[in-house]
Amino acid sequence: MAVILRMEPKSTRMSWEEFCAKTKGSSIAIDGFINGPPNFDPKGPWANFDHHRGVDRLATRATCGQVYVAIKQGLLSCFCNETGPQITVYANHPDEDVSLSFFLLKWGYFSDVINSTLLKKLVMVADLLDTTFGTFPSMPADILFLEQFGWVFEPYHQFRLSGRIDNNNMSEFSKVVTNIEGRIM
Repeated sequence: MAVILRMEPKSTRMSWEEFCAKTKGSSIAIDGFINGPPNFDPKGPWANFDHHRGVDRLATRATCGQVYVAIKQGLLSCFCNETGPQITVYANHPDEDVSLSFFLLKWGYFSDVINSTLLKKLVMVADLLDTTFGTFPSMPADILFLEQFGWVFEPYHQFRLSGRIDNNNMSEFSKVVTNIEGRIM
C-alpha cells in the first residue's frame, strides 16, 4: 500500500485535462488543486474532489465529505493493486479539509478505520463546518467531542496563526498534515 501526499503550495491551479495529462494514473487532486469541479476518470484512474470551483458551495459536500462517501461507495477499489491502494494525492494547502481527506484516502482502505463511529462524526462535523464557512448553526452538543475536534486540527491552527503558512513551504505543509493524521489515528 502506498498513498503519497504531494503538497504543492506554489502550484498554479490547472484544469482537469492538464491534471490528467501531467500526472500518472492513480492520482487524486483535493480541495482546490484543480481549477474545476469534482471529476473522475476510471482510465487513469484520476479523481478530483473539491467544493470551491464550478459548484454551488452550499449544495456540495466539503472535500472530506465527498471523499468519505466515495470511499464508502468503492472508490479505493479503482486505485488498488494486489497490495492495496496506490495513490498520489495532490494538494496545495494543509487545512482541516485537506488533512482529513488525505487521512481518509490513506486509511480508508481499512474497514475498522472507515467504519469508526468517531471518524464518521469527525467527517460530519468537518463537512458541515467547511461547507458553511464555519457558520453551521447547530453543532453536536457534545462538548468533549468539540474539544477533541479542536485538538485534532490544532497543528493547522497553530501553523496558520504563526504566519508560517504564508511561506508556502512544501515540507512544512506536509508536516502539518502528518501531525493531524497522527492525532486522528
